[in-house]
This record gives sequence, structure tokens and C-alpha cells, in this order.
Amino acid sequence: MRRGFLVGLLHCGCSGQMRTLDDRVELEAPVKAVSLDAASGGHVILHGSDETGAIITRAQHYTGQKPITDAQIVSGVLILSAQCAEPQQPCAVDHEVWIPAGVSVDVQTAAGDVTLHRIRGDVAAHTGGGVVTASGLRGDQIVITSIGGPITVDAAIPPRRMALDSSDGDIVTTIPDDAYDIEAHAPTGEVQVSGVTEADQAERQLRVRAEDGNIRISGR
Repeated sequence: MRRGFLVGLLHCGCSGQMRTLDDRVELEAPVKAVSLDAASGGHVILHGSDETGAIITRAQHYTGQKPITDAQIVSGVLILSAQCAEPQQPCAVDHEVWIPAGVSVDVQTAAGDVTLHRIRGDVAAHTGGGVVTASGLRGDQIVITSIGGPITVDAAIPPRRMALDSSDGDIVTTIPDDAYDIEAHAPTGEVQVSGVTEADQAERQLRVRAEDGNIRISGR
């Protein structure tokens, strides 16, 4: 396995102040799936591309020791992780990653926005607090949760199962017109469904819950 190369640039070496370390990793081994766990928190951007391997750029923000990060490919799975080296010191690691468009992704960040572009495989994404925006999705399974923030999803093909859940924020999804078994709950807001066929027991399922926000489901 080739780990590629790592280039780092340290901005601001002042003790006690927030530092930012920018780095870039290129991995040439074929990627079949992606697992990203940012326990440190931080924004995540994933781009589906024509690459067979992966290109990762990171911005590591910290005050004490730099965060502990990893980027490697194991049995075809791109594994990315980030955690603070010192629990009592704040840190965050932002990831922007270019991956093969057809792979499945599993993304978790303790806090931060998640943005997905042109991902053609299955998607599982979770943020402990942030905005989730996904466009051009082509997976059969799409599962997205945000503990505190809105969710916007644009699916390019009808998903077999889509589950969207936000504890605090609106949920807006645009999907191709088809027959869907839809369950949508917004205890404190409104639910709007238009442009799709609602059919109980349909093969395609849509489960949407906005604990404190509105839901809009639109077909095209």
C-alpha cells in the first residue's frame, strides 16, 4: 500500500493561540468505500470524481499539540480519522476529499458542516451540529442525521431508501418523481409533499423527521 506524500504548512506558532496546519495526502490505491470519523469535529466536504484513488486536504486547528490524524487505504476502504491530542484543549480538523464517484461513504463529525457532491454510492452521514448539503446523489441507500442543523438533499436518481433526521432545522429534499412509501414528521413545523407519488408499501421508502423545523419534499 502506498501512503503517498504529505506536505504541511504551519500558520502562527504563537503559544496558547489557535494554530492551523494545512496538509495534503494523495493515495493511489483503488478506493471502494470511505469511512471518515472526525471525533475532533470539523467541516467535511466530499467530491465524487474520476479518480481511482483519493486526494485529501486537511486544515488542522488546535492550541496545544496538533490533532491525531490518519489517512490510509485498507482492503479498498479509505479510512480517515481525526481526534484531539489533548481532550482539555479545543481542536477541529476540516477535511476536503476527492474520491471515486461510485463508492459508498460513511461520514461522522462531532460538529461541523457536511457537504457531499456527486456521490454515486450509498451514503451514511452524521454531524453532531452543523448543516448537511448533498447534491447529485445516486445511491440506493441515503441516511443523513444532524443533531443541530438543516439538511438539504438533491438525489439524481430515485433512492431505494432515504432517511433524513434533524433535531433542529428544516429538511428539504428533491427527488425524481416515482412511487414512494413516505413517512414525514415535523412536530413543531409543516410538512409539504409535491411532485411525487405517495404509495403505501411502495418499494422505495422515504423517512423524514424534523424535530424542530419544516419538511419539504419535492419531485421533479
